[in-house]
Amino acid sequence: MEKSKWNRPGHLIKFTVASLTVFDERLGAWRRANPELTVRRPASVQSIVCASSFLDMSGQYFAVLTRPEERWTRLEQSAAHLRDTALPWFASTADPEQIVQTAPDALLTAWGLAQDLIEFLVSTGHHMQAQALWKRVQEHQPSHRQAFIAGRAMAGTGEPPRWHTPEALGWSASVLDLL
Repeated sequence: MEKSKWNRPGHLIKFTVASLTVFDERLGAWRRANPELTVRRPASVQSIVCASSFLDMSGQYFAVLTRPEERWTRLEQSAAHLRDTALPWFASTADPEQIVQTAPDALLTAWGLAQDLIEFLVSTGHHMQAQALWKRVQEHQPSHRQAFIAGRAMAGTGEPPRWHTPEALGWSASVLDLL
């Protein structure tokens, strides 16, 4: 959650739910132990499984709590909306056996952390699910076919692409071929 820079007691009290992120420390450890199987990414996100903008998911991404008599009601409404919107999104990453079916399409783009989900599945030993997710990504992103091919070529040279690029997905596909 983010507070508004305009917050002032008696004038405005507002918070925004900007993003949703799932981290898994075992995934971070796997990435550090297997650098040849992953792409370059900032150290601060070594353990990231996936993330999404809540701003893109919902028109109700903020709550205004300025008026004391309305605070509890508005806070309860905001919490209910988060429960109904965010918790199903989080649940889509909870079970590696189900990620292929439950991952929202928004996560399956080059910039939507599909590559991270594939690595998460590989790191947990769910190689068949990783292959199926890769297939779903290709169907969802046919316009990136050339970038996927370029990423596979980069894997052949041992030079990993940058994180969050279509080439990173091609890199991941080449890793799947090794398993």
